[in-house]
Amino acid sequence: MILALALALQANTDSLALQVRQLADTYLTAYFEQHPDEATLDGVANTRHDRLPDNSPEALARWREREDAWLAALKKINPSRLAARPEGIAYGIMRDAIEGSIATRETCRSC
Repeated sequence: MILALALALQANTDSLALQVRQLADTYLTAYFEQHPDEATLDGVANTRHDRLPDNSPEALARWREREDAWLAALKKINPSRLAARPEGIAYGIMRDAIEGSIATRETCRSC
């Protein structure tokens, strides 16, 4: 019984880790699509280095919607279940980056 419970908890944690990895992959890919200049500055391989960011109001609105959705998804995850795992670090970095971006846009909106 204890072994079954341990295996169920491990499977649940693995599922959560997979969810975080998928969010991180989606976010990072989209980030460099939105900010192609950052991809070039960071030396990201296998990406185009001949574009500039699209800062049109429509593109920025789409990006804000995506950030809001990513943050909502992250808020549904209990990060303590990912303690001492690489996905826990990815979770923290992503949440910090997205919350920082949202805070910046909220601050700039009130200027």
